[in-house]
Amino acid sequence: SAEQSLFAGYAVKIGNSWSALIYDHQQQLVARGSYASRQCKGKEGWFTFYYPSGQRAANGQFARDHRHGNWRTWYENGQLRDSINYEKDKPHGVYYTFFENGQVSGHGAYKHGFEEGSWTWYHPNGQVSSVEEYIDGRLKGQQCYDINGRKQLNQCKLFSEPLTVQHMNIRQLIREHAPLPKDGSGRLIEGYVTVNIHLTEKGELRSFIVLKADHPALDSLARKTLASQQWLPAYNHNRAVAFIR
Repeated sequence: SAEQSLFAGYAVKIGNSWSALIYDHQQQLVARGSYASRQCKGKEGWFTFYYPSGQRAANGQFARDHRHGNWRTWYENGQLRDSINYEKDKPHGVYYTFFENGQVSGHGAYKHGFEEGSWTWYHPNGQVSSVEEYIDGRLKGQQCYDINGRKQLNQCKLFSEPLTVQHMNIRQLIREHAPLPKDGSGRLIEGYVTVNIHLTEKGELRSFIVLKADHPALDSLARKTLASQQWLPAYNHNRAVAFIR
C-alpha cells in the first residue's frame, strides 16, 4: 500500500526480466533498472540512480543482485566522481576518483575488496599529497607531500578527525571537557547528545545542529561548547578536507 511503501513505481515484463522505474513521494525519479522477478527482487542488468534534481548519480550493472563490472558515480553538477570495477559486489581492479572540478583526486587498484599495490592521492592544485603502499588492504608504507610538492617527514597523515586546538575530537570535547549541568536539586544531568556538524577544509565551523538531546540542558551545553571552539581540519590521505557528520 502507499502508506507502507518506501518508494513508488511500476515494472513492465520484458523477456524474462521486469524493467522498473522507481520514484520517491515527490514523484522524482530515484532509479531505473531491471529485476529478475515480478516482486522486484534480485537486481539484474543495468541500473541508474538519480539525484532529486534529476541529474544522474550512479550507473552500473548487477548480476544476481551483486554489483559487477564498471560502476561510475557523478557529482550533481554532472562531473564524474568515481570509476570503480566490481566482481561479485567487491571492488576489484583499477579505481579512479576525481575532484568536483574534474581533476584527479586519487587512483589505485583493489584486489577482491582490498586495496593492493601503490595508490596515489593529490592535492586540489594537482600536487601529489600521499603515495601509499598496500598489501591485502593493510597500509605498509606512506610518503607524504605538502601542497608545494615538498616531502613531509614529521606530519604525514592518512586519516584524521577534526580536532580542537587542544587536540580533542568532538566526542572527547563534549564528554570530558564540558562540565555537566545540574538540576534543581544539585544532581548532575547525564545523557546523550547527537549532533550534525559541518567544518570546512580550513577548520572553520560552517554549521551544526543538535539532532537529539536527552535533556534541554544538554542541548544547551552542546551548542555552547561547539560554538566556542577553534578547530583543526579533518585529513584524508594527507589533505585537509571538509567534515560533515
